[in-house]
Amino acid sequence: MSTLISDWEPGRWSFYSYDPFMTYGMANKHFVDRNGKPAFIAQKNDPEWMSEDDVALWRLGRDAYLKLPPCSNKEEFDASLAEHYKMIKGLRTSIAAVAIEKRVVFKNEDDQPIEPDFDDFTSMGILEIAWKLVKAGAADAAVIKNNFLFACLESIEHGLIANHLDGGGVYSAIEAANAFANFVAIDSGSTSLQQARSEIGLAGALERYRDDPKQEAKKFIKECWIEWQRDSGKYPKQSAFASDMLTKIPTDKDGSPIISFDTIVKKWIPIWTRESK
Repeated sequence: MSTLISDWEPGRWSFYSYDPFMTYGMANKHFVDRNGKPAFIAQKNDPEWMSEDDVALWRLGRDAYLKLPPCSNKEEFDASLAEHYKMIKGLRTSIAAVAIEKRVVFKNEDDQPIEPDFDDFTSMGILEIAWKLVKAGAADAAVIKNNFLFACLESIEHGLIANHLDGGGVYSAIEAANAFANFVAIDSGSTSLQQARSEIGLAGALERYRDDPKQEAKKFIKECWIEWQRDSGKYPKQSAFASDMLTKIPTDKDGSPIISFDTIVKKWIPIWTRESK
């Protein structure tokens, strides 16, 4: 499972595989969903059974949750979570603006310039880049400190889902651990530790972005779009272009294209059209 898909949009303030408040706020010793039921009914017919990987994620989540301001009920936690997503939404805009203002050039592994689509980054990725590009001092870092805790809880969600689908949750587990480490660095007040963590974070966020197969697909589709602008007779309209692109890009495990029709037509083409003028 990619950790770069934009699953976590403002307005979608619920966790799906487990609920942090019901799990940790209610002092459960295993993952619990929003209804208070075991999050994953194990193959061993024991609703409280967890694998070693699940236990490690549960402990990390507990440590992160206990660092958050206390919530006396589910409504308070959901309200805090909503504020977190509003912050992430604002940071997406800020990062894009700062990158333009400071003429920041993002590069791929071949040292070629790329144009990151910040909507494709998880909360963790956005926070790591914001910490490096947007922050002006310790006070600014403190503002996003608790957001790293929420990002940790989100990455645990991704890891759990991947573990129970195909056992591929290691990537998300590392991301969760890094999110908590970033919180610890900011909370410590150590300038040198924060500097080191922010450097590592920026590199990590961009590396994950580069490795995302969607970025290669986007690059291919843009090249085809540019070619279409030179030969307008190749496709009668945007929908035909998008439909053809969906047959030429990789698919996910369910056999569906990794890029949606709406993403091409409603998001990317308008941006590329504006950029070409």
